[in-house]
Amino acid sequence: MKTATHTPEIALSDRTMLVAGLSVLIGAVAVLFRTGILGADAEFDELYHLLAARSWNADGSFAILDGEYTRGAFYTRAVGATMALLGSEDLFTARLLSLVIGALTPVLAFLAINRLVSLPVALIVAVYMILWPQGILESQSVRFYGAQVLAFLTGAYAFYRGSLPDTNRSWLWGLIAFAVWAAAFHFQITSIVGVAGAFAGMFCIVVYERTETWRGRIIIFGGVLILAAIVFAVAAQTGILAKAWSFYRWTPGHAEALRDYVGFYHKQFENRYGLMWWTAPVWIGIAFYARPRLTFYAMAIFFTCFVVHSFSGMKSLRYLSYASPMMFMVWAISFVWIWEQIRDRAGAKIASGVAAVAAVAMLALSDFPTRSYNFAMGEGFSAREDWSGVDATLDVWTQAPFIATTRELHMAAYVSDFDMIVSRSRVSELKPPVDFTTDFRTGRVTIGDAESVAAVLACERDGLMVTPVEWWADTAEGQTFQELIAAAGLQAESRTSADIIAIRWTDPANTAPDCSGVPGS
Repeated sequence: MKTATHTPEIALSDRTMLVAGLSVLIGAVAVLFRTGILGADAEFDELYHLLAARSWNADGSFAILDGEYTRGAFYTRAVGATMALLGSEDLFTARLLSLVIGALTPVLAFLAINRLVSLPVALIVAVYMILWPQGILESQSVRFYGAQVLAFLTGAYAFYRGSLPDTNRSWLWGLIAFAVWAAAFHFQITSIVGVAGAFAGMFCIVVYERTETWRGRIIIFGGVLILAAIVFAVAAQTGILAKAWSFYRWTPGHAEALRDYVGFYHKQFENRYGLMWWTAPVWIGIAFYARPRLTFYAMAIFFTCFVVHSFSGMKSLRYLSYASPMMFMVWAISFVWIWEQIRDRAGAKIASGVAAVAAVAMLALSDFPTRSYNFAMGEGFSAREDWSGVDATLDVWTQAPFIATTRELHMAAYVSDFDMIVSRSRVSELKPPVDFTTDFRTGRVTIGDAESVAAVLACERDGLMVTPVEWWADTAEGQTFQELIAAAGLQAESRTSADIIAIRWTDPANTAPDCSGVPGS
């Protein structure tokens, strides 16, 4: 196995002080890049944890209205503890936990890569992690994806560290890996994909290292393939495979457009990393030459996640966050190896000059430095709805006898209680996924089809709808709702607050309610 050339020897105490100082600096710079969006309006999913954390502090439950949100319960408890410690339960305070986690992650990556490879490689990885746009976003969101990344990477390091021949107490590293991977799995079930990639990669490494002949290796790998085929056949015959496939391909209504877009992650990496992504095979080859064992392990994780998530139903960059740093490390290993080869042949000055030109070219041909800067300045992120003035705008309208909304969490957090959710996508997330099913997260009945809306309007002749202006004016669902109000003989007036519109309907003819189409009425 080849090993990369290391930087000149530094006295242990001096090197420890250097690494410690750089760690503090990396954490501080990471924080600076992760404050621009802390005061931004809430994203919908953030409010699950915010509201549940408030309930946890109040009475030890995860209640949201009459429902309960228990996903990522440990993270929700931690958000609650953060708010209790700082004496505030607003969104800004709730986001601070993710900020701390997001600032620690580049530090962890730096320390791990410094231990496994070298200081220069570790510094480059840290820079990538600091400037990583998705990491910046996740560090300012009340969601558990940043915690998943930290836990998964810690486990990946511990698992690899425990496999090294010169490592003492491998069992302890294995125990650490198991514990933090269990936490990653708790935060996000897809972590199992990365863990499977780590086990597959390590299995191949161990077989290669401990089996002297290719004949023996082929026999072992062949046996594994036969065993996998048997398991696959049994799963298919028992129906387990069909259920697993259905779960793997499932997606809620709002994400259906991306379900069959296999090239989603390739396109995202192409847009953000440009030439670095298109030339990835070259960098992987160089890194494998310089550090074959570590590179194989990292790429086993990355490409297992990349392929599995590409074919899954749910797609979003946050679902690949926990594996993305593996590619950063491979890029860094290859960059440093090239620099060392030029340095050994032409001197450090020329090598540094070439590296500087190459770095500028790579950054200029990619999108992520610009996005990182914009995010740090609080710009460039997707538009979010401003609900801050809705309560005052509605005033006495909140006393309407019936209230519906398409944004149940925003209503609960910023306005008032309500009676019904109108959202086809939300219906698709329920069991059973049919209208008039109660959403277990809020305890509110949910509908989406036009027939159900018409039935509700026939029953509730005096009511209020609160929804984003965009939904009301620009979507088919909003247009249908308007048409059904008119068809029901109702009179409507509206009030607008920033991005939100409220529609108050009444029945001037005082028609008798017809609730025959509304179950339970």
